[in-house]
Amino acid sequence: MKYLYLLAFYLLSLSCLAQKSYSLLWDHYYSPMAAGESLLTANRIASDALWKVLPAKLTDETTRKQRRLGRLYRAAKFLFLEATLDHLTMLTQHEVFGHGARYRQLGFRENFYYMELLPPYGNGGGIANWGKLEPANRLITQQEWIMAYLGGSEANRVMANRLQRKWLASEQMHFRETWLWLEAFQDMTIYIQGSTKRSNGDVTGYINMVNEFYQKEVMSLSDLKWLAAVNWLNPFQWMVFKHGLANYWWNGKESTNIWMIPIGNTKYLPILRTGMSPFGGELQFENFIKYNDRVYNFTFRQSILAGASNWGLRVGATQLLKKDWIQIDGYLDIWRQPEVFIGRENDFERFEEGVGGSAQVEAFISSFFSDQLRFHTLILYKSAGYLEGEELDKAWRIAVGLNFDISTE
Repeated sequence: MKYLYLLAFYLLSLSCLAQKSYSLLWDHYYSPMAAGESLLTANRIASDALWKVLPAKLTDETTRKQRRLGRLYRAAKFLFLEATLDHLTMLTQHEVFGHGARYRQLGFRENFYYMELLPPYGNGGGIANWGKLEPANRLITQQEWIMAYLGGSEANRVMANRLQRKWLASEQMHFRETWLWLEAFQDMTIYIQGSTKRSNGDVTGYINMVNEFYQKEVMSLSDLKWLAAVNWLNPFQWMVFKHGLANYWWNGKESTNIWMIPIGNTKYLPILRTGMSPFGGELQFENFIKYNDRVYNFTFRQSILAGASNWGLRVGATQLLKKDWIQIDGYLDIWRQPEVFIGRENDFERFEEGVGGSAQVEAFISSFFSDQLRFHTLILYKSAGYLEGEELDKAWRIAVGLNFDISTE
């Protein structure tokens, strides 16, 4: 119990100059969303501790020599410390809470993970292996294995989306998180672009299993590389890259405002990206609208390289309800997808092609400790079907934890 008190007082100490909200969340299978949120928090706390020892600038950098030395200092700090911390965060999400979450959903226990730091400390790679299946007679369908192959990169997209949502809410991004977002967002793209026909990894396994499921060539590696290249056209990533490279490394500026398209009293940010589902590749068109303190999200996804036509639509917003003691965010998803096969004990269940959906509510409730320390609860229900970061089966999911503010300064 004393450790809980120490944690609570430490979180309160981080809230003195509060600007951005973070959470420590838990759910029963350590999902990509709950774990991703907690990893973002752990990464930020570790980064803050590092910056207290090694700040962005060691001098005021008023002379040319000081500025040159400052840029060398920031480059070395990034290569040997910051990039390593961010990569480890991304890799943990990929292996343990991406592939690992899928294994846990399927009933695998005693799973094994191995990860290495970036050079010069290691090769930067990672492995996730499933363990013992419980119950042993639980069937695993081909679509569920496809989801397991997708799990790593998919989990990082979930984490990148959570971080992006924090940025849009505060309209600021901090250098400490830019490289993490870039690695997480482009994890899938880099994996696809770096794969070859002889590769024995997630991408080639995914392609082979989707083609085998539909008994025809739905996609080839070159097709998927073309589709993944759309991610490089995303203008938001170049804004993030510019801040990480120019604003911080060149000038030592840690925070910057996020630019959105002004339309009257609102601000608009479009994002086009690719996705991979158990049915094949898809395009996702995200639209974020900021009005007052509320961030609206409208996302449409459409199959491109897929064995059967499917589409999905998400609508949602932050601060649907905002009172002194509570804030509620909400999201609705609706989709039309092909048939889905879910494994059971000694059998499987088939869900016919049709319309499905999901509803998600997040509540932030003030605690008795302080207005700056809140209880965080997420409740989600989904029908059978594919939703990024969630299990393929119909399910209820509840995540609980603590939410608090960390200064962006």
